Amino acid sequence: MDGAGTLDDPGARDEIFFEIVTTLAGQGERQAALDLIARIENPTTLAEAQAEVAKAEARLGRFDTAAEIALAILDSRNGSVQVAAIEVIAVEQARRGMVDLAFETVIGIDNPYRRSEAEARIAQAVATTGAMDAAFRAASRIATSYWFSSGQPKFKIASGLVARTTEFDDYWFFQALVELSGHQARTGDVVAALMTARSIPDFVARSRAFSGIAVAQADAGDIDGALSTARRIEVAYGDLEAMIAVAGAQARAGDIDGALDLARRIWSGYGADGGFVPVAVEQVRAGDLAGGLASLAHVVSQKSRNRALRDIALVLGRAGRIADALDVLDRIADAKDRDLAVQALTEDLAASGKGAQAIAIAEGLDDDGLAELVLVEVSVQIAAAGDPAAGLTAARSIADPMSRAIALAELARAAN
Repeated sequence: MDGAGTLDDPGARDEIFFEIVTTLAGQGERQAALDLIARIENPTTLAEAQAEVAKAEARLGRFDTAAEIALAILDSRNGSVQVAAIEVIAVEQARRGMVDLAFETVIGIDNPYRRSEAEARIAQAVATTGAMDAAFRAASRIATSYWFSSGQPKFKIASGLVARTTEFDDYWFFQALVELSGHQARTGDVVAALMTARSIPDFVARSRAFSGIAVAQADAGDIDGALSTARRIEVAYGDLEAMIAVAGAQARAGDIDGALDLARRIWSGYGADGGFVPVAVEQVRAGDLAGGLASLAHVVSQKSRNRALRDIALVLGRAGRIADALDVLDRIADAKDRDLAVQALTEDLAASGKGAQAIAIAEGLDDDGLAELVLVEVSVQIAAAGDPAAGLTAARSIADPMSRAIALAELARAAN
């Protein structure tokens, strides 16, 4: 609040108020948060602040007030924060076993397509509790909750996968099954995951499910199983993500030559250079920076290359090779991507107990605005890593009043 009082810019004040509102709401001080919301001038920031209070109330189990606040939000944007808040409330209810109440909550979402999406999130939330039978029952309700009702046929909105809006649009029903199969695979029940995937009647969604399972298998080191699952994919080129994951798994297992060969075959057969990215990162993780950069030379997509350079820098930073990490980041041509990579590196360093190195990087940046952004996140990560006093010192060192106030608010939120 002291920081807000030093600023004449209403937008900057609103940003500080937003952070304080979120902190108060997370601490259960709902009325204080709502009183401060009344001082926010920008309508968009106001709606976002209300949504944060509604979400906080849901996480505290105060579902009546959460729904009341969410339904009062005035926001008609496509990415409506009101819809997002209602979805969070429903997900929290589902996590606590209140599935029927969760489905009642999402009735407040007017757009039927977004409502179906929220219902898919309900099924996913139930799955995270381990109650898979209940998760599948929740998923089956997506197919009947709106599209088979006669309430508002003129306003039914299709996802684009059907020709007429009066047809049953089962996109989110299928997607829920895709997500549930992926959850089963990631938690080690591959057999059940494959059964779920096979049960999906739409071959496009079924292929997405098999792809997700194959990626989970590759990530777990089961290369043969991943390849077997990938062969079940029916969509042309639908196994691309799975094959890239297999290349990464081979590299992690020490088979660099085999991984590079697969990456080359992916490039030849799919016209995609993504297979070289995980291989290059794993080479660097194994201590071969020169080899990793050589593999990266095969990557022609700037997006893929920038992602790989960022990941390589993170690996080097965790190994204590800060100078090499910064040198790698300098190879990122796009200024915005480079700034994001610098933020990722410093946050990772701070979270792993290397807060002093992260602060040194921030202090060495020529861009004051970027340095302030970095210090905000670094101060929070330092505190979260077990040194709240050092995090507070870092936050107080930020020269810009708005950034300093935001950092202090986030530290207060984390301390709760």
